[in-house]
Amino acid sequence: MAEDDDAEMDTKVIDSDSSEESDENTEELLQKIQELKWKIEANPYHYDSHKELISLLRTTGDLDAVRKAREAMHEIFPFTEEMWLSWLQDELPLADLPEALSDIRALFEKAVDDYIAPGVWVLFGQFAVDKMYEFEEGTEFPRKVFERAILSCGHHVTKGSLIWDSYRAFEMVILSSMQGMQQEEESDEELVKSIKAQYDRVDKLFKRQLAIPLLGMESTLVEYNEFGSEVMDENKLQTYGMALKKLKEIEPFEKELSMSEVPSLETFREYILYELKCKDLARISCLYERALSVHCLKDDLWLEYLKHLDSSLKVKEIVLSAHHRSVRNCPWSAELWISLVRAIERMGSERDEVIVNFEKALSGNFSTPGDHLRMWMCYCEYKQRAVVDWNAKESLDVKKLRKIFKRAKKSLFDKFGAEGDPKWTLHRYEAQIEARYLGNLDRSRELYEEILKSDSSRAEMWLEYVNLERYHGDKTKCLSLYKRAVDRVYDDAEKVFESFLSFERLEGSLDSVVTAEERICAKREKLERKKEKMAEPREKEMRRRKIKDGRSEENKTERLGRKRQFKDFIKVNISLLIHLCHPDMVSMSCYECTNISLYASTQCDDDTPLSGSNNATPTSGKDDGVPSAKRSKASVPESEAMADKATPLSETRPPTVADDVRTVFVSNLPFVTKSSEVQTIFGNCGDIEDVRVVKSKKGKSPKPFAYAYVQFSNKAAVESALLMDRTSFYGRQVYVSPCDSQKKEKVEKPAPRFPSGIDKNTVFVSNLPFSQDEDKVKDLFQQVGTVKQVRMVTHSKGRRKGIAYVEFEEETAASGAVLKLNESLLEGRTISVAISNPPKKGRSTVAMETSGAGRKEMPPPRLIPTAVSRRHTKVQVGSVKPSSSSPAAEEDKDTASVQAGMSNDDFKKLFMKN
Repeated sequence: MAEDDDAEMDTKVIDSDSSEESDENTEELLQKIQELKWKIEANPYHYDSHKELISLLRTTGDLDAVRKAREAMHEIFPFTEEMWLSWLQDELPLADLPEALSDIRALFEKAVDDYIAPGVWVLFGQFAVDKMYEFEEGTEFPRKVFERAILSCGHHVTKGSLIWDSYRAFEMVILSSMQGMQQEEESDEELVKSIKAQYDRVDKLFKRQLAIPLLGMESTLVEYNEFGSEVMDENKLQTYGMALKKLKEIEPFEKELSMSEVPSLETFREYILYELKCKDLARISCLYERALSVHCLKDDLWLEYLKHLDSSLKVKEIVLSAHHRSVRNCPWSAELWISLVRAIERMGSERDEVIVNFEKALSGNFSTPGDHLRMWMCYCEYKQRAVVDWNAKESLDVKKLRKIFKRAKKSLFDKFGAEGDPKWTLHRYEAQIEARYLGNLDRSRELYEEILKSDSSRAEMWLEYVNLERYHGDKTKCLSLYKRAVDRVYDDAEKVFESFLSFERLEGSLDSVVTAEERICAKREKLERKKEKMAEPREKEMRRRKIKDGRSEENKTERLGRKRQFKDFIKVNISLLIHLCHPDMVSMSCYECTNISLYASTQCDDDTPLSGSNNATPTSGKDDGVPSAKRSKASVPESEAMADKATPLSETRPPTVADDVRTVFVSNLPFVTKSSEVQTIFGNCGDIEDVRVVKSKKGKSPKPFAYAYVQFSNKAAVESALLMDRTSFYGRQVYVSPCDSQKKEKVEKPAPRFPSGIDKNTVFVSNLPFSQDEDKVKDLFQQVGTVKQVRMVTHSKGRRKGIAYVEFEEETAASGAVLKLNESLLEGRTISVAISNPPKKGRSTVAMETSGAGRKEMPPPRLIPTAVSRRHTKVQVGSVKPSSSSPAAEEDKDTASVQAGMSNDDFKKLFMKN
């Protein structure tokens, strides 16, 4: 009994523990659900949050909550086939309730409208068959569903047979039931007719299916032969043969699509091009729908599909459905919105529907000012076509049109300033309407005068204004405009000149023609003088470069000659030079002298001053003249001394070809970098054999710089080191690239890792507060979607510029970031968020030539010490000539003698003096 009591107590304890654990899990689940709801409320465009919330709610079993979450998500995002099947499977158990049937049917209608979905259509057909007697249509209800399914995806090569087989199975069941009734009532003639009609319906279904290239065609033919007593006629057999042949032709495309989990867009495009040549509209539409179900965010693919529908298919429901789905998937594309509103107008829909979609489009954030301008122009064009009576100049339609023009101009200027409409497209369009349709020349003149106040140099504006006045105004004002245009125009001035002369020849007198020619000649001379004046700096620059290039060629030969002379001098007189510099060194072997001479010859540079004070000194010998302080420094172990030693630029030893595979090149290092710091950075990559930090000499470069060679013991460590490219070090990005010792040209930064052009997964953020770093920016955009990486743009020394690139895992998250965070406040600053579209790197030759004329040239490098040049400057300002014995004059003589090319005796005197 005691043992039974203990066991019972243990069981109660276990049940209590499991109950407490279950309660804790439930509380944690509910807390997470609440957090996701708050997150979605703050940002409804976060796709992953919606999916996670639905998944968690399904575990709770609360169907109403799951339904509301799905409906909220579907208002913003279209659902995939898998998401719809999951939703429908959750709702179908309620189909036994009569009050739920209509809701489930409406849900199916929504499900088949997002993407091509054969699985959803099959499920819809089964629902219609099961519940056909619950609706008024009866058997016609499933037939309508199956016919719509065939129209949608009956040409789907791999999944179309599912639709056809389900349809035939339904009709075969009806036929079998009729035949069973016939056996009971043989004399019913109406039943016999019904059986014959049903048999013909099934036979027709077989023949329709066999005329389409689908997988499993051979088995369908076998079923047909078993079903029918009659042999298929010649025409049907020929159609079947053609479909079978077509199936063999498209099998390679289908095989390539099935090889990857996500079929590539390139494969779909090749497939579509093939079908376009065959001109089978149903198959082309089905193939476009298949491609868009996988690549739904490709706005260019949507545009191709919509153009195909607009040009070849005139079915209003299909065309408008595709247009609405396009902007639902790609709301950032102005071209898709324009195509939608034009399709609505073309199909004769209500005016309110057009306006509603225009307002939806304009509420979105397009990436460029050009997109906004095109959208507003399309809206104005529609409003112009909507005006019924132009004679009623103050009608409601005219007032609405003028209001739209005013609103468009204000919106563009408020958002983008002068860049919103740089060519004054809206002003010019409104001016033409006012003059042509409303006869309001005063308003047209006001608009053109407003344009010319800001842009009076282009011929295009003047000619439009003149032609408007010429055809709708009077000759006097037209002549006045021509004179103003001739005086002010600069770009394409000859067009204005020709138009002015043509006008005078037709409308003017002899004197007016002569006066016009004189005015034009004077203007041409003025333009020529202006062009010459603008071309002078450019020509001077070209002449300067030509002279500089010529001199450099001449100086190159002279420098090479001087270099050879110096090398010969060193080889012949090395012993004398060493004796002059170090008289106490008299016992140096010939071998050591040869080594020193070779070292000196390799270190000889074109710009190196010829001085013996810094020549190689011996590193051995007791009496070497090294002070005691320097001896203590020399006593430091070699490994520690070399750790922080930087190699001067003139003594750089690049790695050999054999070492390239084990060496990386590190650039954009701060000038203060030490070898030990570089070794610390790359220490985790692998064993380091050698680190050489190379720095520019002070005064030899406008900006001091440093780079390094890091040599590892194996190639695997190099691969790890290359992954550290663009690592932050002292606040700046360090570039790590493979080492190539064969390169002769100047070291350059590696090619950009991030491509130019539009990147729909990335947003460009500007006007950020300088206190924002990568973590803060990532936290800000994490609420919109999963952030892949954040790239802060900085100056060369690491100071932030206030701009960043934020890359998301999905394109929908980037679009949501634009819609949610653009023009939002952050620490008192209004940040700008747009889809990334950086310009291409590099500048064209034309651009460089244009900007080169006005660019400030760098001063030539100093060839005279600063102290000497300052003394010369002071003497010149005071107008006092230096005496021949002044130190400056002596130093000038020495410099001149070095530059003029010296003999061996000159060198000897120079060294003796030092």
